[in-house]
Amino acid sequence: FTNLGIYQGTLFVEPGKAYNLILPEKNEKEPADIVNPYFQEIKLYLGISNSDTNELNFNIRLFDNYFEDIIRSDIALKRENHQKLDTLLNTLDSLFSFFNHPYFNAYKEYKLAILRYLSYQRNFNYAVFNYFRNKPVMYNNMSYMEFFNKLFENFFQYYSQIEEGHTLYQDINLAKSIKALKETLGKNIAFDNDTLKELVILKGLHDAFFFNITNQNNLFRKQQLFQTLDSIRILTKIPVHKFIAQNIYSKATYLMQGTKAPEFSLYSINNKLFNLDNLKGKYIYIGFYSLFSTPCMHDLEDLKVLRKKHGRAFEIVTIFIDRNVEEAVSYIKEKDYKWLFLNYSNQPEILKQYKVAAYPTYYLIGPDGNLVLSPAPAPSENFENRFFEIIKRN
Repeated sequence: FTNLGIYQGTLFVEPGKAYNLILPEKNEKEPADIVNPYFQEIKLYLGISNSDTNELNFNIRLFDNYFEDIIRSDIALKRENHQKLDTLLNTLDSLFSFFNHPYFNAYKEYKLAILRYLSYQRNFNYAVFNYFRNKPVMYNNMSYMEFFNKLFENFFQYYSQIEEGHTLYQDINLAKSIKALKETLGKNIAFDNDTLKELVILKGLHDAFFFNITNQNNLFRKQQLFQTLDSIRILTKIPVHKFIAQNIYSKATYLMQGTKAPEFSLYSINNKLFNLDNLKGKYIYIGFYSLFSTPCMHDLEDLKVLRKKHGRAFEIVTIFIDRNVEEAVSYIKEKDYKWLFLNYSNQPEILKQYKVAAYPTYYLIGPDGNLVLSPAPAPSENFENRFFEIIKRN
């Protein structure tokens, strides 16, 4: 995968082969796209000028075109059309019988399985038994992992409610044990090997972390989830699972209070380069602004008052996303704002790094470069009292 502005490009690379790529026309994201949490890159397969009908990318692309036609026909959503759907899927399968390639064969099998499972509403055990039991885990096969992720979505929440998995809650919240979780899964004959069990547990932990964020009726405590995840990281004998566990940990702790603030290197309105290290040793109240929006204008005036009162206690840093820098600089000088203003334009990804979804957004960074308040309240939302409570505690 590669991110190319508004696109996410995909390429299937085989060892020992060379690819002459045809890239789409350059089209960068707008600032609004970067901060929009619902923006999704346009997914496309990268063009290959030296491809042919016996090449993996060519056949996957052709197969997916046929597959999407079936999806668009709406047949998959109509229960009364099972026979017609089976006929279509069998025809699609046979169309590619000439191309005998192990990766493609598995890709095709699990792509068709997704549609059959979703359309027929097969039960969970049926799907696990027929598509995952006694089969190798294919971490790098996109359709295998797509089906796996659909089937095991919010697995802990589902499985703890059925008889076979009723001890799962205790396995995490009390025992915090990978061994106990494996024993619970082992009651189901579909989970026939340790590798699959561990991958299912990793998926369950991942979704439990982020299910907790969006749901108030949390089944699992975050601290216990972390301890269970740590037990996999320490005890697993499967290198890729150690890697996945570390990724889940990094994602779950990202921008968490006490973790390191993302680095940046941005230009000031005086065209000087500033990075986070330049400001180490001080508390930094950092804000992301679109200067000419009404909420930001109000907050800038509040910051002006705050700086006059407590300018020695912490540094104020304003990162603005306005593209007309000259106009922004003129406005800053006219209003007599004396603190550090940085423009995001040479590092637009900073908005994603700090998960900026609206303006203004604030963080408080400590003298050691770690996040103290993430996010921090606005000046008008009692930031002053919160800050001095922190100072007293330290």
